[in-house]
Amino acid sequence: MSWVEEVNTACWKTEALRELTISPDGLMQGTISIYQFNGKVNTDGTWSAELNTGGYRFNGTISNGQILGTYTAQPGAAYANQKQCAGKVTGFKKPN
Repeated sequence: MSWVEEVNTACWKTEALRELTISPDGLMQGTISIYQFNGKVNTDGTWSAELNTGGYRFNGTISNGQILGTYTAQPGAAYANQKQCAGKVTGFKKPN
């Protein structure tokens, strides 16, 4: 899953999870560098997740192997005067 920032330069402009796994019970897990990405896919196809740095929060949908959504995050201390970061996320399920 990759994401692209749309609002300002206070947070990571682009980033991608090395690997995102979704367990049969809908739990999502992945890593970016040393940071943990954890979330949950709901039975209605919606999902939400958090990254354990910078207040990153993700929400979206998953359908036909495609993950779509948005995120928000708090800018780092060096950018305290800037607005909240926001952007879009997208990804695709790898074939088995």
